[in-house]
Amino acid sequence: MISPTPRAIFLMLLGVPLMVAIALLRPELWIISAGWIGGIAGLILVDAVLAASLRAYHVAVDAPALLYVGGSDPADLTLRFDNGPLPRRIEILLEVNSFLEAIPAIGLRGWQDRTRPYSLSLTPKRRGLGRLVKLWSRWRGPLGLIQKRHVHSLDHDIPITPNIRWVKDEAIRLYSRDADFGIKTQIDRGDGSEFDALREFTTGMDRRAIDWKHSARHRNLLAKEFRTERNHNIVFAFDTGRLMSEPLGGVPKIDRAINAGLLLSFVSLRSGDRAMIYGFDAKPGLMSGFMAGQRSFTKAQDL
Repeated sequence: MISPTPRAIFLMLLGVPLMVAIALLRPELWIISAGWIGGIAGLILVDAVLAASLRAYHVAVDAPALLYVGGSDPADLTLRFDNGPLPRRIEILLEVNSFLEAIPAIGLRGWQDRTRPYSLSLTPKRRGLGRLVKLWSRWRGPLGLIQKRHVHSLDHDIPITPNIRWVKDEAIRLYSRDADFGIKTQIDRGDGSEFDALREFTTGMDRRAIDWKHSARHRNLLAKEFRTERNHNIVFAFDTGRLMSEPLGGVPKIDRAINAGLLLSFVSLRSGDRAMIYGFDAKPGLMSGFMAGQRSFTKAQDL
């Protein structure tokens, strides 16, 4: 699509007072008015011919296959002119649906081998199906009298899911700090509240663990050892009412709760506990059975 710019319209309007004066005072000089209109129209036509061609313009978009709530991922654009002149500046605008944050128009300069790469940041607002609708491109002629507009239809859908990438990063951080080295299975002691055994009290142990009755019976300080509890039934209850859709730091509260619940469920399932997902609003909603084992995390994510 080709259209005149405000500069071309302003130049055309500059001749209006002259045309009115000629029409009122010297009608026989009408050729001057016609010459002004023809001159500006000729400049516009020359500018349209010298401008970069619409037919030689091509766009390629490489979008991510998946987006995560609370994060951003790049969409790589490649703008290319096969032949002809290149615009000094090209303006692009990526149109998206309501599940993605609006991206303002961007002006680009500079070409390399008739190609201009650029990356746009896609930031989802909530879970759902984000869509890249159209890519609008616009550039002007060398005289600035016309502008050419190119519309490239994308209609590309991108699923938006809970931020599993953040859950994985946090899980790696947690377990790398408390990693168990060696190939032998060991019982975690001292981290829970389930009694395991008695042992002689040594420096560095918690004094609150001393068992005074057994110490008096054996005439030696004895302390209790505890082991980490296993096989607990943990229910993750999510309030899915309308108040949970209120944004908190740009992310709905329900999505922040889901991200935290996924991290806790991963830790629980990996530690030997059993987890259940439960959603409710005015009435009970989704309710899964108890899941066990680290492989059940995928099912929890789907739920």
